[in-house]
Amino acid sequence: MWPSAKTLIPNGRDWRHRKLVQQRPRHKKTRGVQDKNSILMGIVSAPLRVRRCHAAIWKIGQMMRHFKMLVIAASFISGLTSTARAQDNNSAVPVVTFEARVMPFRDRVEALGTLRSNESVTLTAVVTDKITSIKFEDGDRVEKDQVLVEMTTAEGLALLNEARSALEEAKTQYERSKSLTDRRLTPETVFEQRRRDYHVTAARVAAMESRLSDRILRAPFPGRMGLRTVSVGTLVAPGDVIARLEDDSVMKLDFSVPSTFVTTLKPGLEITAKARGLDGHIFRGKVASVDNRIDDITRTIKVRAILPNSDRQLVPGLLMNIDLYKNPRQAVTIKEEAIVPIGTDNYVFVVDKEKMIVERRRIEIGAREPGLVEINSGLKAGEVIVGDGNLKLRPGASVSILRSDEIVPVGEEPHSSNTGQKASEKPAGRT
Repeated sequence: MWPSAKTLIPNGRDWRHRKLVQQRPRHKKTRGVQDKNSILMGIVSAPLRVRRCHAAIWKIGQMMRHFKMLVIAASFISGLTSTARAQDNNSAVPVVTFEARVMPFRDRVEALGTLRSNESVTLTAVVTDKITSIKFEDGDRVEKDQVLVEMTTAEGLALLNEARSALEEAKTQYERSKSLTDRRLTPETVFEQRRRDYHVTAARVAAMESRLSDRILRAPFPGRMGLRTVSVGTLVAPGDVIARLEDDSVMKLDFSVPSTFVTTLKPGLEITAKARGLDGHIFRGKVASVDNRIDDITRTIKVRAILPNSDRQLVPGLLMNIDLYKNPRQAVTIKEEAIVPIGTDNYVFVVDKEKMIVERRRIEIGAREPGLVEINSGLKAGEVIVGDGNLKLRPGASVSILRSDEIVPVGEEPHSSNTGQKASEKPAGRT
């Protein structure tokens, strides 16, 4: 049977429309799944897009930095080119110069040392007895052989006076007997007896004086007394300390130096020393002696120097910083500011005063002092060196001398001579 018209054209539409109507729900579901998949892919691919953006931004920053570096390099090259062009056009660079000169140089060795008195003694008793008198006060200055402490008694002095009287009597009898014997008025035996009595009495007096001197302490040398540890009436025994006596007219400064300098150490080398608490005062002295052996543990050798102490500022036991100057010599010297370091080498600009151009010359430097440098090779005394204004110089550049200075040792006043330029002018390369 043929399908009815209602089946063929439902509601006035053909069967194709029905098929499309039946497939619409499935089409909506499929499109929804596709939308979800696209959203998931977007979420997954978002970090990748962020990373790509960051990479692009970093590349742009790198390009900007390279551009800045190129701009800076171009400006620097243009500045150098302009400077070189100005110098090529014989534009003189103003500089300050000085002449290299021969000056004394010496090597410096640093050390630490301890001060000692020229002479030092501890006063002690040699017998057991009671102190009867003290003839000094703490810190007094005493002279040689001055009586400091007495431990004598009235009995001892009386016995000594008795012995001295007996000695005088024995001496008188001896001289009288000798006179009579010479004239043959008395026998020889009497003379021998008088002589023996005289010598025995003299020996007895000497012994009593010696025992008495042990009870009287005298200053063995001039100096300054320390703090006494006894009082009148104290019973002292041999070895008991009474006080110390220090001779501080000159001071001994003992210090150690590494054994590597042993060949250059000798008496007469100059030293300078200073200590905290002395207002930065510098004391000068000379090496007096060097020890006869090297310490096998520290590998150092002891050196002793002598420091004058006329004002009595130095005190025994003081720790001092020492500068020992060895190997004195004469060397060509220049100012430290004139050196132009390039890599591991050092150069200076030497001025040709006839052509008024500079030459860059390599030098070998040695020891240094504040503001000064020793030249081992490369320069001669009397050559004119650029001291200030060498930052804009190149080999063969023309210069004009603003001022000529002099090299002076440390501590002296410098002298300079102007060459007609105004004082307000400044050398090139300095601000």
